[in-house]
Amino acid sequence: MLPVTRYLPATYEVGKIIGIRPLKDLQLLEFNPISPFQNACEYKVARFFHKSKTSLTNIDQFFKENLLPEDCSRTQEVCFKSGHTWRKKMRTMVDQPYWQKSTVDFHL
Repeated sequence: MLPVTRYLPATYEVGKIIGIRPLKDLQLLEFNPISPFQNACEYKVARFFHKSKTSLTNIDQFFKENLLPEDCSRTQEVCFKSGHTWRKKMRTMVDQPYWQKSTVDFHL
């Protein structure tokens, strides 16, 4: 016996928009897409340490030698100043996710 082929309604064709549902969080003024970081410089420094797998000792040395780029140190403050405080900041991203669980039910 051959399987029965089911076709989707025309509204679900490839390339057609089914519906637009804006994210509620993006409409809030206090929404921060780089949370828990306060500014772009802080985010970029933390991301660099993470991607390059910099040791906590080397992060401490980075701040002791004041190696932040000038534009970061003048205009935007980096709130973590050691490997320990960097790790605490990074852990808040794992411990407290900002997304919520939800389900979608397609009535086809």
